[in-house]
Amino acid sequence: IAEYYGKEATQVAETNPDEIVRSYYMREFLQQDAVEKFKQTDFAYLRKLWRDWSPHYHCPPDEKEHIVNTFRQKGVTEAALAYDKAALQKSSPHCNQEFSLLRELMDTQPINTPTLILYGEYDGCHGKEIIEAMPQELLPHCMKKMIKGAGHFLHLEIPETVNNCIINFICRE
Repeated sequence: IAEYYGKEATQVAETNPDEIVRSYYMREFLQQDAVEKFKQTDFAYLRKLWRDWSPHYHCPPDEKEHIVNTFRQKGVTEAALAYDKAALQKSSPHCNQEFSLLRELMDTQPINTPTLILYGEYDGCHGKEIIEAMPQELLPHCMKKMIKGAGHFLHLEIPETVNNCIINFICRE
């Protein structure tokens, strides 16, 4: 998942000990020198995040190098970290009125469109506690499904299972 939905899920993210441990990377991203640290270590921290987020996924070396090369391009690392900074730090220069409004809507307004939330059993980025805390009244047409054996990158780890879940969701009656 990219964002959790509802104040209840935010509360879990801020108070659940397992979630606090999982979110260590967010505290790192808020540091003034986060971009420099990423680059100085040739993105070793990024590789660590992949291992932590999807411990059973073994990304082929050429694919991993392609992703790292993308982060080496001018402005990519800054943009990637700016997203989390805006989400976490209200006083961030990256946080603007539109983002604050979006967060408010996500905490109060239901999504009335059929929604599928897939998450990995071993996701080291977001745990099932956050998914379970998302209030049903804000997601009245939501189906939540845990993908067994997968981590955060479930679409890469078990693509056939993920694809079948999406197809079944789209084609349901």
